[in-house]
Amino acid sequence: MKTSIPPPDAYQDMREALRDLCGRFDSAYWQKVDAERGYPEAFVEALTQAGWLAAMVPADYGGSGLGLAEASVVMEEINFSGGNAGACHGQMYNMGTLLRHGSSAQKQRYLPGIAAGKLRPRSRCVNHETNEVFFDNLEVPVENLIGDEGMGFRYILDGLNAERTLIAAECIGDACWFVDKARRYASERVVFDRPIGKNQGVQFPIASAYIETEAANLMRFKACALFDAGKPCGGETNMAKYLAGKASWEAANVCPQTHGGFGFAHEYDVERKFRETRLYQVAPISTDLIYSYVAEHLLGLPRSF
Repeated sequence: MKTSIPPPDAYQDMREALRDLCGRFDSAYWQKVDAERGYPEAFVEALTQAGWLAAMVPADYGGSGLGLAEASVVMEEINFSGGNAGACHGQMYNMGTLLRHGSSAQKQRYLPGIAAGKLRPRSRCVNHETNEVFFDNLEVPVENLIGDEGMGFRYILDGLNAERTLIAAECIGDACWFVDKARRYASERVVFDRPIGKNQGVQFPIASAYIETEAANLMRFKACALFDAGKPCGGETNMAKYLAGKASWEAANVCPQTHGGFGFAHEYDVERKFRETRLYQVAPISTDLIYSYVAEHLLGLPRSF
C-alpha cells in the first residue's frame, strides 16, 4: 500500500505545485535562517512571485480570488515541507478585515500592492519580541476608516477567525511533518535485527498522533467552509485552532521520542520544528482562552473573566 501524508484531497494540484516550490528551500536553508534568527526573505519572495500569498486577493486586484480553504492549504504545505509559515501568514489574515469591510477605494489602494508583494507584513520566525508603542495626538483621516465607526473591534474579531483557521492549518502541516518524519525513521531504524517501527510501543504513539491530526483537519475545513460562505464561525475557528494545536504538539512529542537522541541533532530538524510548533499552545490565542470562549458562547456558562 502506498502511503501518503497528508492523504490526497480536493486540493492535490495545489499541493503538488506548492511542494515543487517549497522543495527548492531545503533543510539547510531553514537551518541557516534559524541559526541566524533571520527572516526567510528568498522564500517569501518566491511565494510572492508565484502568487501564493495573494491567494485571497480578488482577481480584479491582481490576486487569485481564492477562499480561506485554499489559503489554509498554502500555510499547511509550507509547514509540511519543513518550513515555517509564521514568516508570512500575517499577509494572509491581515487582509481579511479589508476584504470584508473596506470600501472599494480602500481595496483599490491597498490590495494590488499586497498582491504584488509591495505591502507585506513581516513576522519573525523564531526571535519574537514585544515592545510598547505610544501614539500621542494621532488623527486618522475619515477616508482611512474601514467600515462603520464604532465597529472596529468586531471587524478585528472577524479577521481573527481567519487567523485562527490559518494557524490551525499550519499546525496540521507541522503535525503531518512530525508524523511522516517519525514513521520514516521508525521504518528505517533497525535495532536487534528489526525496524523499531515493529514495536507497538513505537508505532502506537505515531498512530495516535495521526488520528488526532486527521480529526483536527476535519474541523479546519469546516471552519473554512463557514468563513468562505460568510457565516458565523467563531466557535469552529476556535475549536479548529485548539484541535490542530493539540495534534501538532502531541505529534511533536512523539517525533523526538521515536528518534531518541537523534531527535536533538540539529541536522534532523526535529528540535527546530518542535520549538516552532510549541508557540501555538499560547498564541495567537491560548488554549485557556479557547476554553473560555467555548464555555461561554457555545455552552452558555457564566463568563469566567
